Amino acid sequence: MFLETVSGLGLVLDNYYVSLGIVASIVVLIMMDVIKVLKDAVLSLIGASCNCELSDRIRIVLEGFNIDVRKIYIRRVGSFYSVYVIVGIPSLTPLIEAYRIRKRIRRIVKTFDSVVMVDIKMVPKKIHENEVQRLSGTNEKIRAEYRVNRETKRS
Repeated sequence: MFLETVSGLGLVLDNYYVSLGIVASIVVLIMMDVIKVLKDAVLSLIGASCNCELSDRIRIVLEGFNIDVRKIYIRRVGSFYSVYVIVGIPSLTPLIEAYRIRKRIRRIVKTFDSVVMVDIKMVPKKIHENEVQRLSGTNEKIRAEYRVNRETKRS
């Protein structure tokens, strides 16, 4: 709005230097936009992770569902986002439970605007003896093996 007003004033005054200044400022603004678009295109092509507020929002939502988020990488794919989430789960978690957690994470992250691809990597986290009893779906044999392995590591 400001440049249009000044350029109209420059045309009315028919001043060469005012017109030249306005043209130069318009060229500078266009070049700034071109540089920004080129930078985004190059970062998208090389698959660089962007640091945007989407990562913080995803982390807050996932941690609200008691999911141990270790790291979130977000890449721009054109005007969309590809999200890579690294999640920590207890090492004795049954496979079916890990798939349920993965499916829940995928559904949660897909609800965000412009997210087209979600990749989830689950890494084991160390657990304490009292957490072994709280794990659902594990049988006594696995618990006994865990106790034996833990005692052998201590000695």
